[in-house]
Amino acid sequence: MFFKKTKHDITFKTTKELLGIADVKESKFFMPDWYKNLKSETDELAPIDMKGTVKRCVPFRDAMQLGYIIPLWADIEVKKTEEGTILSYPRMSKFEMTTHRVEQFANTPFAKYAPHGAFKLNSPWVIKTNPNWSCLFVPPINHGPKIINIIGGLVDTDLYTQPINFPFLLDPNFEGIIPRGTPIAQVIPVLRSNQTPQIKQLTQTDLENTQKQRALIHGKMKHGYLKTVRCPFR
Repeated sequence: MFFKKTKHDITFKTTKELLGIADVKESKFFMPDWYKNLKSETDELAPIDMKGTVKRCVPFRDAMQLGYIIPLWADIEVKKTEEGTILSYPRMSKFEMTTHRVEQFANTPFAKYAPHGAFKLNSPWVIKTNPNWSCLFVPPINHGPKIINIIGGLVDTDLYTQPINFPFLLDPNFEGIIPRGTPIAQVIPVLRSNQTPQIKQLTQTDLENTQKQRALIHGKMKHGYLKTVRCPFR
């Protein structure tokens, strides 16, 4: 379960000089251009209930719009040299970056993507949530291939009062400038709770309910899931 839309359930704090430059916002404000420009139906000759593109998939969009996006707060220039990749940024930008030595993640699937070590963005954001709420940090969901791919992490933001940093892997083929404002991390508040999964066989009632719901959803030419079962409160 995720936060209800009440005020101050989650607070993002940064220094005075960075406020208003590349602020954290709800993920719905960072939808990629390719998604905005995508048609909801294909042009092919097919039944209308088979013409929908991924833009018609509500769970796909809901995942993209879940939580909040932290955008890059300064430009980063990426240069390739014989010694490895060099990252630089404006000196007066209050930007900080550190590294993880390759030995720190040897024998992991990440090692081959960062043979000289991994970079780490030292975030300027301190995040505060209500008691028993943590935050999951992942690369922006369903945005497509990324230049900066942060390594996911879960932080108890109701207790942790430090800025949260983001180790990341860099697209090995990229060289150029990553502009300020580029979405780098999706922040998803998560309620901590002890849940024990139960594994059971579907009952006859379960099967009947499944069939009834399928008829409700697929009996609509368009937006069957949206109008039938999706929670209206997002």
